[in-house]
Amino acid sequence: QVLNGTNRYCAKAFDDRIALAAIITTLQKLKDVDLPCEVMVAATVQEEFFMKGAQAVFASTQPDVVVNLEVGIAKDFPLHFPNYLSHYPSLSRGPTIFVYDNSMLPTNGLVEYFTELAHTYEIPFQYEAELINYGQDGCRLQGSGCGTYVINLGIPTRYVHSHYGI
Repeated sequence: QVLNGTNRYCAKAFDDRIALAAIITTLQKLKDVDLPCEVMVAATVQEEFFMKGAQAVFASTQPDVVVNLEVGIAKDFPLHFPNYLSHYPSLSRGPTIFVYDNSMLPTNGLVEYFTELAHTYEIPFQYEAELINYGQDGCRLQGSGCGTYVINLGIPTRYVHSHYGI
């Protein structure tokens, strides 16, 4: 549901349905593009339970590079986070490029690459670092095999793991 004519949406179980919507949109835009690489996508389950679903992804795909899409934690809602955190991710300021989370350190070259892409195409973005209580499936892929290049991109979301997200 669109909220009051804004570019904000409210939906049941946004984590991670919003990432699936982004993946579907991306695949639709890429269907007629000749790419110099093979693109595979995967959706996993049981992320909150030691990222069990992601372990099977590596075994079946053995990717060289992983772009993990996930919700980010928007910290711009009233009375929950103090004002000094205003430089942290918020709605309507673009996706987030994770520079750290509790489960992994992203590949620096990928952080630089996506930052450069955002600047080149004038895409607003935010950096995100989650120090506690955050983990995502990319960490399982990063530690698989001989190591895989991984980055986590987030879609800032309010009220993650509640009935409705924004």
